[in-house]
Amino acid sequence: MQPSQDVRLVGNIDDKRALISCLLLGGVLLLFFSAQTRNDLPADLRVNTIWAVIIGLCFLVLGLLVFQNEKVHAWWRGKLEKVAGWFGIHSWQLILLIMSPAFAILATNAAGYLQKMYSPIIAVMAWSLGITLAIVGGLQWSEAKIHVSRSTWLWTLFVTVLAFLVRGIATDRVPVFLTGDEGSAGIVAMNFIKGEWNNVFTTGWFSFPSLFSFLQSFPIRVFGHSTEALRIPAALIGALTVAATYLCGKKMFGQRAGLLAALFLSAFHFHVHFSRIGLNNIWDGLWYVVTLGALWYGWQYESRKGYVVAGIGLGFAQYFYSSSRMLFGIILIGVILAVVFQRARLRQAWSHLIVMGLLAFVIVLPLVCFYIKNPVQFFAPFQRVSILGGWLDQRVLITGQPAWQILLEQISTGFQAYTFTPILFWYAPETPLLQPAAATLFYIGLIFFIFQDTDGRFAVLALWLAAFGFIGGLSESAPASQRYVAVAPVCALVVGYGLHKSAQVGEQLWPKLSKTFMVSTYVIMLLVIVIDLKFYFFEYTPKSEIQNMTSNGTIAQYIANYLRPKPNGVQVAFLGSPNMGYHSIPSIQYLAPQVAGINITVPWAEYDHSGFAGPNIVFIFLPERQAEILPVMQEYPNGLLKVQQTRDGQILFWIYDYFAKR
Repeated sequence: MQPSQDVRLVGNIDDKRALISCLLLGGVLLLFFSAQTRNDLPADLRVNTIWAVIIGLCFLVLGLLVFQNEKVHAWWRGKLEKVAGWFGIHSWQLILLIMSPAFAILATNAAGYLQKMYSPIIAVMAWSLGITLAIVGGLQWSEAKIHVSRSTWLWTLFVTVLAFLVRGIATDRVPVFLTGDEGSAGIVAMNFIKGEWNNVFTTGWFSFPSLFSFLQSFPIRVFGHSTEALRIPAALIGALTVAATYLCGKKMFGQRAGLLAALFLSAFHFHVHFSRIGLNNIWDGLWYVVTLGALWYGWQYESRKGYVVAGIGLGFAQYFYSSSRMLFGIILIGVILAVVFQRARLRQAWSHLIVMGLLAFVIVLPLVCFYIKNPVQFFAPFQRVSILGGWLDQRVLITGQPAWQILLEQISTGFQAYTFTPILFWYAPETPLLQPAAATLFYIGLIFFIFQDTDGRFAVLALWLAAFGFIGGLSESAPASQRYVAVAPVCALVVGYGLHKSAQVGEQLWPKLSKTFMVSTYVIMLLVIVIDLKFYFFEYTPKSEIQNMTSNGTIAQYIANYLRPKPNGVQVAFLGSPNMGYHSIPSIQYLAPQVAGINITVPWAEYDHSGFAGPNIVFIFLPERQAEILPVMQEYPNGLLKVQQTRDGQILFWIYDYFAKR
């Protein structure tokens, strides 16, 4: 008995040391961070840090009492171990979990709700520390490590590189021009570079969280104000989504199904397009596959690591595109289904789910506090696109149909986007998400799920698909493509699973032809890949270029290309109304920020142009204002007149480049 007693004694000593260290260090850090924050806050807000001082002192005093008094230690250890045992963690880890929200709240106090944080270093440090405490406190360190084989690493690297090559080459030309929304996002990112904005816990352009803009600022610092700086990060996130889809599919359905899913997603025309646009939509797919894949893994294998990863994904997802909020609904419905069908299993998982929820809460807490302070910013993304309200009332008046019937038709349209109804708006390829070959495999996958594998995997994927059917249907311009980006990985998983199961049936019916079926599986997937790549790069892109040949977006791109090399101080007189304004397409301001543009909305003869006195003035005339070219040239002689035409000879605009001193 002596050895076991010694081991237990050593274990108790180690736990005591860890417990005291956590209490003392946590208390000291709370006191220090709160004191520093107090110094940086305006006088009227300093009272907001008193709570942190009180809690910090409580942790510090408790740590000293536990250190000095064995009775106090024994009493607290008994209380803590009872709760910690339910979570499957040590008592010192429970202290870390309790502390973590305090640091997240302190980060909110230090950041504030304006564009610039009151105490940026403390805000970021406190937030990062709170997340770290929640992760370290939530993990079960006795849990076996997840082993990833060398072949899995190699395949992951392969699909990632393949996907990035498809997405990251020629981003300056495909899509054909930098859109105004991309330019707007880039301008907000530039504010971080200029020091006008540093708060990552607020919202920026279009009421989207500003963390995305902060991340976008880094490639702009490296690559300058270029199209590639906005789009290459999106290509990288798209490629990482393919890698995550492979790992998720491999764990759910096996190596072949996971690889087939990843190969399909690497060339999936829909996902490729949004991976080549410098907006936050593409992040949604990554967070969905990470969160739901890890949650399924945690549930299936009773792994705390899976729940921790799911909590990280769930929390950070809220800082990107607004459809990430549906993750909470999917998880809630999943829990309700578990209450009905797997209640005993759910009881075993409650501690894991609480840790997951706490971690997500700590990550998203500063943003939640901002939304509480500014509820309009929270609801804005939904109010812009929701059909519930004015749009629905108007449709009732126009069609004479009852509201419920219109809603059912809209939801039906939302679901039809997968295989039947062409997607619209931001990306309008005149085809549904899945083209015929992929749609066939998708249907096969669904059939196998329903009749053979109706288990937790089916529940996760079905809820995922259903969520975006409703999102697409209950928003305007249904089915608007930009709202389906997060559904691309699950489509790939079902397609890969359908092809895998088809081959599996053939292998079981004709065992001697198993190798033939295996080879045929990858040949079929190769054909599907070729179809999608050919469609996107050789059909959709050239057609899009033709359709947008004279669009304002194309005009803005040509103007920006001309102005980018210009030095600081150049003035631009833009004569484009009523068709277009200089600031109506923000891609110009993003790509050529050093140029000052002025809209000339009235005839040049009526405009007071005394302000144009710089040494270099660029006059831009759209065809509607052609008659004003000659008067301008007479007033500012000896400039250089150029014309920008399309490939088929249509005039987009004229540029008159005037130099006062030549």
